[in-house]
Amino acid sequence: MVERKAEAAPLVLVTGAGGFVGSFLVNRLADAGAYRVRTLSRQLNTTMPATVQQRVYEAPFDPANLEASIDGVDTVVHCAGRAHVMDESGEGTLAAYQKVNVEYSLNLAKAALKAGVRRFVYLSSIKVNGESTDGRAPFHPLDAAQPEDVYGESKWEAEQALGKLLEGRCELVVVRPPLVYGAGVKGNFARLEAALMSRKPLPVGCLKNVRSLVSLPNLVDFLQCCLSHPNAAGKVFIPSDQHDLSVRDMVCEMALAKGVKPIMLPVPVWCLKALGVVFGRQAAVARLCGTLRVDHTHTREWLGWSAPYKPFAKLSGR
Repeated sequence: MVERKAEAAPLVLVTGAGGFVGSFLVNRLADAGAYRVRTLSRQLNTTMPATVQQRVYEAPFDPANLEASIDGVDTVVHCAGRAHVMDESGEGTLAAYQKVNVEYSLNLAKAALKAGVRRFVYLSSIKVNGESTDGRAPFHPLDAAQPEDVYGESKWEAEQALGKLLEGRCELVVVRPPLVYGAGVKGNFARLEAALMSRKPLPVGCLKNVRSLVSLPNLVDFLQCCLSHPNAAGKVFIPSDQHDLSVRDMVCEMALAKGVKPIMLPVPVWCLKALGVVFGRQAAVARLCGTLRVDHTHTREWLGWSAPYKPFAKLSGR
């Protein structure tokens, strides 16, 4: 009797593995054991599990390096990209975003086609839909795209270009998360957390706007779902914690997770907006005071997915 050789687990290539989302995803996949994991990056990461196959190049998205990295890969999860920078402006900014978020994504997709990759999961952004849902229904994946800054525009261009290139040849799954938070988060969320921990008064006591968020563990769980679910192919999804919060309530939840008591000043919204005008921070204040909600039903209906982790439950660690 001839002994049949066990079939190898599917190989997943993760780009941006040194980043906030990519690093968590790689560790989660490696721990689960259902997939073999390969990464593509500019630097060797000595903290990754020994089972992870690291491909390190100074120019990882050059076609030759991509071809060497993607051989044998079943699914790509493309997390790498030029990150959004608040209030960034200046000549050439759109071109800089396009080079990384559009050109590099297309280089990767072309290599994926050549290698016969089955599925391509693209981590996009809710900014493709827009900046606010004030006075309108929550954002839905089938809504017309309305990006309002160069980052959102570059992500939308990438989605369109990938869809055109991969159509009928490789399954494209687009994921547009809202604000992602968790251990190691940067940007405004990190600044808010630092202010909370240092016991600084926060002018959010009067804010009743509602925001949709997604924790890092919930987003990674959703990306895992997208690796194999048959109904994910060819779709756009907006995952969230399915627990929308006002900014004021968000601060309270953060404080509870961290075990501190928040100091929240009841500053009226009109006053915050006036200060934004005075100090040239209108856009930042608009984000602080505005509503941005996403529709949870599409993800639940197509994939049967619901957020497995409670909001802020893993804010302090993995």
